[in-house]
Amino acid sequence: MATLLRRFLVLVALMFWLGGFTFYGAIVVPIGQKELGPRQGIITRQVTRYLNLSGAGALVIFAWDLVCLKDGPARRRLLWACWAGMLITLAILVYFHGSLSEMMDRAPPSPTDALSFQSLHRWYLWISTVQWACGVAYTFLSLTSWLHKEQPPG
Repeated sequence: MATLLRRFLVLVALMFWLGGFTFYGAIVVPIGQKELGPRQGIITRQVTRYLNLSGAGALVIFAWDLVCLKDGPARRRLLWACWAGMLITLAILVYFHGSLSEMMDRAPPSPTDALSFQSLHRWYLWISTVQWACGVAYTFLSLTSWLHKEQPPG
């Protein structure tokens, strides 16, 4: 029963965090940019706080699952590497989020501020993409680990 609960929580965390991020990035942001233009950043700024918070919660659940996982050492190392990738990118994104928020609060921004913001935001997007890729790899590896554990030998 504990295994079922743990796996259920892993799936819920993946759906909420990774699924939410995917939907937001693929659907909401482009629509927001089309409808609101640069003002859309005001919404994104708020949403990414919750995305980062949900990521932190998800990583706790994933760590619990990894500690309890009884799988081969190669797949466990890969899962821990994906988890570490998500953790490191989350820490960077939280730091960048603070810097980007400070830049947004400066009024009026100087041309140098605008260029700095664009550059940092571009890095933010690339790091978010790396985090997402680590999450997708983690999902695949978790599912294969769970399937491997359930299948009888032979």
